[in-house]
Amino acid sequence: MTPVERLKKYRLAKNLSNDTIRILLYNGKADLTRDRWLAIEAGTQEMTVKDAAAMSKLLNMTATEFEAMLLGEDQRPFLTPKGQSTGELVRAARKAKGWCQLVLAAEAEVEQSYVSDVERNKIKHPRDERLQRIANALEVPLTSLRPPITVLEDQELLDDLKDVLGD
Repeated sequence: MTPVERLKKYRLAKNLSNDTIRILLYNGKADLTRDRWLAIEAGTQEMTVKDAAAMSKLLNMTATEFEAMLLGEDQRPFLTPKGQSTGELVRAARKAKGWCQLVLAAEAEVEQSYVSDVERNKIKHPRDERLQRIANALEVPLTSLRPPITVLEDQELLDDLKDVLGD
């Protein structure tokens, strides 16, 4: 079952009809339109971080509960061993919380693509401000998301700086 199918099944199990959603959304319960909700359920539009936050609010669920409902218990991520890159450390901490990238992005108030780029090491040295937001969302110290610097990494950082600044 896909996450969208799980969302629709959950909504129907809670007896939230299309009209009930429209009324709740109209009354300012969440920042989302009924048509957008139904388009997401139909699979014609992708769910954004903002949509996920609004949907979880409407369903009176925490972000973690909402993600667990979307993923299903059989698909919940599990804790992976700590790696050596910032991306691997972020991914391990995120999976330890049982979160997808979308939920982490919403909780940290960063773009989902940014979380993805960090985890895939496209951004090797994320700025402290954004990484601190991620650490706060994950409820871990910033230092736990930064690997110990080795001589090799110092050289890689210098090489990256030379590329950016020119020789």
